[in-house]
Amino acid sequence: MPDLTGDEAEVYNWMAMYQKAFWQTLRTNEVAGTFATFTSAEVQASLAKLASDNAAQGFRVGGTFKTWIRDISVTEGTATAVNCDDLREVTFATGAGSFSADDVGQGVPQRYRVELLRLDNGTWYINRITGDGTC
Repeated sequence: MPDLTGDEAEVYNWMAMYQKAFWQTLRTNEVAGTFATFTSAEVQASLAKLASDNAAQGFRVGGTFKTWIRDISVTEGTATAVNCDDLREVTFATGAGSFSADDVGQGVPQRYRVELLRLDNGTWYINRITGDGTC
């Protein structure tokens, strides 16, 4: 964990909570209930589609998920952060067999830019997540 204080530390903690719930969603094919408390409808819809599509294909995920959160920037009521998701040690399976991260197009860590907004009560809210290449 980086040496952060104040708003940057809070943003990091919200991002870490998101990543934990994201991994839970991948493993269970059900959207983690905690997302409704700190993510936008857009983010929730994206995660619901991911879980639904994976469930419909009988997709099962396991193994070890690694992620890095960096480049946190805070200005007044907004923040941005970058997270890199590394699925190279994750296992993927369907009724047709098992697959590596390379087999499912996840052999290179993916980079995402995350936009957060501060709510009136002072907590941070994940508003938008955009793919931003690879890490």
